Amino acid sequence: MTSRILAWLRREDNRAIVKMAAAGLSAVCAGIWAVYLFMAQPQKSSAEKDSSQSVTATSGSVAAGRDAVGNTINDD
Repeated sequence: MTSRILAWLRREDNRAIVKMAAAGLSAVCAGIWAVYLFMAQPQKSSAEKDSSQSVTATSGSVAAGRDAVGNTINDD
């Protein structure tokens, strides 16, 4: 059985068919993976679930937590 497969693969045109099939299969798998990543809902971490967390800074320093967009810092 193995000798028949190897004899078949010795021909250049048969190897080209195998290469094309492998490339097509890998492209299909990459496309499926991209669709899965696009459609999958991200898992919420424990930090995102707990909205009561706060970030504080003392002694005149500056601190920022997650999603701190559009905030202003007053340097008094």
